[in-house]
Amino acid sequence: YFSNAFSPLPGIHYLFWNDLLENLQDKNKQFLLQQEQVRTAEKYKVRSDITTQVAHDIKSPLAALEIVMDDIKDLPEDSRELTLNAINRIQEIANNLSKENRPDDEASEEKLSLVSSAVMAIFNEKKLELQSKQGLELELIDKTDHKNFISIDSVEISRIVSNLINNSAQAMDYVGKVSISLERVESKLKITIKDNGAGFPPSILESSVVMRGNTFGKVDGQGLGLHHAYETTLKAEGDFSFYNDSGAVIEIALPVSNTPSWFKPTIDFDLYNKIYIVDDDRSIHDLWKRVFTALKVSAEVVSLQSESDIQESLSFIKDSSLVLIDNDLRHSKTGLEYVESQNFKNVIIVTSGYEQKAIQDFCLERGIQLLPKHLIRYLSIF
Repeated sequence: YFSNAFSPLPGIHYLFWNDLLENLQDKNKQFLLQQEQVRTAEKYKVRSDITTQVAHDIKSPLAALEIVMDDIKDLPEDSRELTLNAINRIQEIANNLSKENRPDDEASEEKLSLVSSAVMAIFNEKKLELQSKQGLELELIDKTDHKNFISIDSVEISRIVSNLINNSAQAMDYVGKVSISLERVESKLKITIKDNGAGFPPSILESSVVMRGNTFGKVDGQGLGLHHAYETTLKAEGDFSFYNDSGAVIEIALPVSNTPSWFKPTIDFDLYNKIYIVDDDRSIHDLWKRVFTALKVSAEVVSLQSESDIQESLSFIKDSSLVLIDNDLRHSKTGLEYVESQNFKNVIIVTSGYEQKAIQDFCLERGIQLLPKHLIRYLSIF
């Protein structure tokens, strides 16, 4: 009846209803797609709100920790450095969470990390954290010259090494050995994490891609550590491989970046008649003197530790002298403030806080350089 009443040609109603049905199906698909996009956007907003809140909440206890650090001035340098590294790492994690919710142009600032320093810091942290696990041995072997930079945030390197150490330790139930080694291979820096446990299962070894959620040998494992290491390495245009060799082995090879201009890799002490060491920690003065003895430095060495000694000696420092000064002197002035007020001609900032952008910018603006404090001991072998 419908066909006879409205269609001038027999059977044309089939085409009409077929087109209508297809159109309705397309509209339905578009509607479902839009619903999925809305749900995804809502999930992202919830995730964004959570990361923003976590980043905000972390910063309050961090501020309290930093205040407490000002009160523990009697801690030896290595203990203070370990604590500061841990605080800085938490701070960077909070900053990275905040960056996830910023526009790309605000979060795209490239950071360089000194690989040996980042790995050594997290290694010392993990040794302290796992010291109660008497059946577990941690080993660090650094075959580099300690001067290699890569274009990855040091927090990411620390996170990778920390997670992979945890993976190995947990998979072995904290009984066995985990070894971390660093080696420069042509234009890449290779980080190898090896344990003497049961190794990777065939199901993981058969795949060339590390999937999120893959875990092995751990009761509560979520498969995030290995996946993060894999993803971060690929983003940095590095090489990632894993295999078994009397245990599980993970190799990460990352491109070495150009050395930043603020970094002081070597010092020619023969250029100076007098060297001033300005640091509040006596052990650092002793370390410098051991280095000078090994290098047979002939210059006169003056140690300045107290604030009064520094104030009295500032006017006597000549242009032919070299000043090696820490920034965190725990005095009324910082090392940077002394440098700014005296305008030393030959000065090197020697600090554990070398990664702080404010210190790097200070050096760049004045054409001076800085030396990470932990590299003092290696000067005699560079």
